Amino acid sequence: MTALKRGLPGALGAILALAAASAAEAQCTTIGGKGTADSLASARFQAYEAMLQGTDLGMWASWMVSGAKVGDAPGYAVAGLKFTCAPGGVGQECHARAKFCKKT
Repeated sequence: MTALKRGLPGALGAILALAAASAAEAQCTTIGGKGTADSLASARFQAYEAMLQGTDLGMWASWMVSGAKVGDAPGYAVAGLKFTCAPGGVGQECHARAKFCKKT
């Protein structure tokens, strides 16, 4: 067996693993959102809602009818959710960022 034939199964396996990782990563998106409201809780809610709308409008609609809880995202895993808030706008202004990965 030549060196090329011996290395081919390993190389093919590595290529397939990379393709699978890329496909899985393609199902994820990191997005930010901004919200302004009179209270901190409402500003966070609006920032989170903006991220959901930017990720998947169908998921956002499901979220709205299922209780609309910050941190939830029907059909998605949410990772690294972070808020930065300060006085601004009409009271509080929050910027949020998170990674949303579609569940299979």
